[in-house]
Amino acid sequence: MSEAQPVDSRSPGLGFSPQWVTVALFGDIDIATGAATLDAIMTAASPRVAHGGGVIVDFAQVDFVGSTAIETLIAARNQLRPLGADIVVRSPTRLLTRMLDIFELTELVEPAVDNGR
Repeated sequence: MSEAQPVDSRSPGLGFSPQWVTVALFGDIDIATGAATLDAIMTAASPRVAHGGGVIVDFAQVDFVGSTAIETLIAARNQLRPLGADIVVRSPTRLLTRMLDIFELTELVEPAVDNGR
């Protein structure tokens, strides 16, 4: 069962920083939890996401991803883009990274941040 926990955050960068929200997912993202996951993403986004902002979906605590994860990300992107917002995937699992590559959706993955380490 997946759970989503919205966490307010701001996009990095200089100057104007549009509103972003992070949704941290837990557990399994599969056919049984896909609709609830999409609902959690859109619920977290609706009051907070400003034009030019978006939703960061954090998969760091996800145990399993099925193909429904791809469907859920595409559905969220398709609902957010007309609003001028976007979606970014943070900490994808190896399987999710592979699926994003197969479906040519690697642009959804958050760029790695170089902390000088």
